Amino acid sequence: MVPITAENLEIWNAYVESHPNAKGYQNKSIENWDDIAMLCGRNRATGEGAEDVGDAEETMEFEAEEDESDVTPNSHATHAATSTCESHPPNKKKKKDPLAQAIGDVANTLKEFMAAQVSPQLKGEDVHEVVSKVANLSKLQVFKAVRILMSGNPEEFSLLKSLNDAEKSEWIRMLIWQSEGQPRIEGGA
Repeated sequence: MVPITAENLEIWNAYVESHPNAKGYQNKSIENWDDIAMLCGRNRATGEGAEDVGDAEETMEFEAEEDESDVTPNSHATHAATSTCESHPPNKKKKKDPLAQAIGDVANTLKEFMAAQVSPQLKGEDVHEVVSKVANLSKLQVFKAVRILMSGNPEEFSLLKSLNDAEKSEWIRMLIWQSEGQPRIEGGA
């Protein structure tokens, strides 16, 4: 609602003279007015000399460039440099945008999640080095085991490295038998 008080009646009448379409808004409730005012801003200057969106963008770019150039280890030198510059207005303290902060937090969380989901890539040389040291395997079995471990779950290779020598041989034979579709026979090769 655009409430018109007695103090503002003259101003309203002058405004309606120059903007006849506004007359219907006097004492009329506008749905979501608070949200609209928050998005568009209250008390924005629109007259001569007022800063528009383009001017604001230029100012923000200038301030960002100035912030980057002001990063020095000696704070005294920075203060002296900024105090001698008369052509630029002093920096205003930047307000933190909660929406930008929230988006940044979500992006960082998503980045961390994706990094945790990516499986470590096995190198063929590393797998071959470990498998070829296992006793009682033919060259064909070594190559089959390397192929199976490279195309499978990296955790299977981690498990292989943690087993003792006898268990490594059994583990590799089991992987080969499973890949060939043969059932595992208990207790022997």
